Amino acid sequence: MVSINFPELPGFLSPISDLAKQSERVLNATHKPDGGKFLGPEFRQIAYVTAIGMLLIGATGFVMSMVALLLKNFR
Repeated sequence: MVSINFPELPGFLSPISDLAKQSERVLNATHKPDGGKFLGPEFRQIAYVTAIGMLLIGATGFVMSMVALLLKNFR
């Protein structure tokens, strides 16, 4: 874990300091997927879920464009 002590800053730099503190908190909470090899079980599961989501979004867009094309040709 990395711990950085941020000094108190003047008012206009306070949002930047807050962002740095929040970023540090996020970096400390994240971790590398388990598995000594490139395709460990956790990485593989993340890849599958991401691929399924991309396919669902693509299929939804395709169906919507086909419906729009059909409605356009019906007029």
